[in-house]
Amino acid sequence: MKDNKWIFLSALLLSCSIVFSSIYLGNSIKTTSTPVNTEPVETKISSPDLLTKEEAAAYLNLSDTMFNLILKNEEEDKSGRRSYPTHKYIHSLNLYGQEYFSIKQLDQWIEYHLYNEF
Repeated sequence: MKDNKWIFLSALLLSCSIVFSSIYLGNSIKTTSTPVNTEPVETKISSPDLLTKEEAAAYLNLSDTMFNLILKNEEEDKSGRRSYPTHKYIHSLNLYGQEYFSIKQLDQWIEYHLYNEF
């Protein structure tokens, strides 16, 4: 009977300490948290290996219009296929709403089309 009294007392003490510590931590998080910035952040990636769409067009010595036309035609051709050669199409990476192109993949695209039918 005496043991049950101590178990009950220790369980009650543990419960109270958990409640008070959670209240303390909750209040400290509220007071120290900084507001989240909800405005979009303009991110410009500057990497020697990645090019923007305009830079990729210039790298291939194409006008922006011609480069966009090639991308559009390739996308239409690719959509009807289940599989295709990797370097047949120009691949891009979309980060923060900006499209980037790998110089290495552009070089592989050029090489593929030098030896295969365009």
